Amino acid sequence: MTILGFIALPVALAGVGMLLVKRQIQAYDDRVHETWRRVQAAFERRHELARQIAAHSSDPSAPWLVELQAVLKQAEFTSGLAMKARVENHLSDALHAVVAQGGGPQFAKSAAELPEALETIQQAMADYNTRVRDYNARLARWETAARWLGYELRELFSLGDEEKPAS
Repeated sequence: MTILGFIALPVALAGVGMLLVKRQIQAYDDRVHETWRRVQAAFERRHELARQIAAHSSDPSAPWLVELQAVLKQAEFTSGLAMKARVENHLSDALHAVVAQGGGPQFAKSAAELPEALETIQQAMADYNTRVRDYNARLARWETAARWLGYELRELFSLGDEEKPAS
């Protein structure tokens, strides 16, 4: 075997190994993305309930309703985990204030669905955080390769203690 063969074989094996690592990391990354889409869908459901509650509030010009509408608009366009958590917590507070004021039958129906929507959000967040932990563990296992391939650790997502079910 020539010197070129001695060099080419390890390089080829390293390339194949890198390709296999990339495929595994990408599969974990895809799972994280899919689970985040579930979190977003759960938030969108709550946003829809908030819009319904706002539409059927007893006092359409009340300051707490104006606040809810402003926060809802912000929540729909916010990205980034830290900012998303902050805005969604603010939306929870605004929803609590509006729900406390009451409204008609459609208002009550939408408000009654908020605890289930919150449960869906919490379950989706738990699933997301499990996937992120798995992904981060995989990156730690192949730290150098992951760095070379451009993969970075992901943050967990939490709404914190401020998130409370609407009553």
